[in-house]
Parts: sequence; structure tokens; C-alpha cells
Amino acid sequence: MGHAPCRVLDLFAGSGALGLEALSYGAESALFVESSKNALKALEQNLNKVAQSRETHVIKEGDLLKWNLLIKRQRDFLPFDTIFCDPPYRKNFIHKAMRALDDDALWGDETLWVAEMAPDEALEHDKWQKIKEKTHGDSKVVIFKRLK
Repeated sequence: MGHAPCRVLDLFAGSGALGLEALSYGAESALFVESSKNALKALEQNLNKVAQSRETHVIKEGDLLKWNLLIKRQRDFLPFDTIFCDPPYRKNFIHKAMRALDDDALWGDETLWVAEMAPDEALEHDKWQKIKEKTHGDSKVVIFKRLK
């Protein structure tokens, strides 16, 4: 997780496992973005169980073009130190999310974007530099660092 305290953004959060794990390791806050009704039910149950003492908020928006504005309104969570992004594979969602959130106001100096994708997916973005990549079976985790 790097340096604490850490502010986490969990995109395509699902049940919130990645953001909740970050909170359990001492992150100070986590902002979750998820739009699926089933996933939201699980996410909210998990937050009630695990995260009372930490600052959390859920944005229930599936339209990536609205994310920047909605996330920026949550000023207490900014800037983020770590972004988790584990969307459905092979739909180009990570690139779309990077484009939708291409806004320096959201990111700290050392922000890391941790993306999970299919092993055959590739991703380049001019504001994010790939620093690490690891394949486990049918998924690949790629870590990007924000370029200023």
C-alpha cells in the first residue's frame, strides 16, 4: 500500500473487496464507484460490517462521463493515492475510465492506478506510465504511475 495515510478510489467496485482490503491495511478513506444493483447490495453490507470507523462513500453511477464531476464533489477524499480498477474484461473500460478521469485535481504526486484485465489486453495512456505487470492465470494486474 505504500505510505499511510492513503486515500483510495475503487472503480467498478463490485462487492468492494479491493477498497475494503485497503481500509483494513490502514487506508484513511475509500470512495467506491459501482452501478450494479446486486453488487451495491453486497458492497453496502460489507461496508456496514467492516468500515464503520473509516471514511467511505459510494457513487452509484454507471456513466463514465459523469464520474469526474461526481468524484470531484467528494472533496474530503481527494487527492487519491491509489486507484483500483477491476472492470469486466475486454470492454476497454480501463482506458475509458482513465480518459474520463484525466484531471490532475484527482491525483497526488505518486498516485498509483492498479488495473486488473485479461492477460491479452494491453493498455497505454500518455498520463499514466506502466511500472509493473504480473499475470496470474486468467487475469493480469498492471500498475501505472501518474505522470505530472
